[in-house]
This record gives sequence, C-alpha cells and structure tokens, in this order.
Amino acid sequence: MLNYDTNPAETVYLTYTKAGESEMIARLENHLDESGKNVRVSTIHAFCSALIHDNSEYYENQPKVISHV
Repeated sequence: MLNYDTNPAETVYLTYTKAGESEMIARLENHLDESGKNVRVSTIHAFCSALIHDNSEYYENQPKVISHV
C-alpha cells in the first residue's frame, strides 16, 4: 500500500474470522501508525451484510436483511 501511494481510508481488508480481523487491525495500525486507523477491516460476512443493508434500495429492498452487523 505504501509503495503505491494509496490512501489507507480508500482501502478495504477482508478476512474470514474475527480473530483474523483483530490481528489484521493490529498489524495495520503498527505498520501504518495513525493512518492505519482509517483502514476498513472486516470479515467477509460482515462486509457483505453491511453492503446489502446499506444499499437495499437498489434491490427493491430484497433480499431482506434479518439481522444487523
């Protein structure tokens, strides 16, 4: 990320587990200092759920999200 002059706030890091999410956050914050706090890190499931929930109007409110992240 640093090699390509990428803004950390414009990146998303996905993992499969909550443990992986926590580890990735710790590593990014350590590696990127303060800018690491602007990176979005999530499990793939939480990311997709939030994406559907936040944009349900594009799908005529289908599928229905039955739980929130």
